Amino acid sequence: MNWLEFSNLLWFIVFVSLVAFVMWSCLSSIKFVWKYWKEWNTHPKYNPIEIYVHHGRVVSVRSDLKGHHREFCLCYNDCVRFNPGTPYNCEIARALYEFNMKYDLVTPVWECPEYTKYFQDQKGKEINE
Repeated sequence: MNWLEFSNLLWFIVFVSLVAFVMWSCLSSIKFVWKYWKEWNTHPKYNPIEIYVHHGRVVSVRSDLKGHHREFCLCYNDCVRFNPGTPYNCEIARALYEFNMKYDLVTPVWECPEYTKYFQDQKGKEINE
């Protein structure tokens, strides 16, 4: 290998290293920006409050949460006790519905002692109740 070939190889290695460094820097910056963008996008301070008419009454709601009640509520996530409109409906869901209707609220259930979807026996096997 003569000096010219070695010099070209050296410049190629420097160029590839520089490109790799720039790409790594860009990806790190994108990760950093994405992390804080997600935090900013979900922070209540930066999500405007929307005012609209719900069941004939003017109510307020965070814009990013409007219409997502059923996605978060345990009752709508296949709870076998949740049977709205029937006499077999969950007592907690019925009481919560009455409370919501009385005060014109929407309250998703995040935690519930009566939630029943699947139980596991002692061996870890899922059984449906």
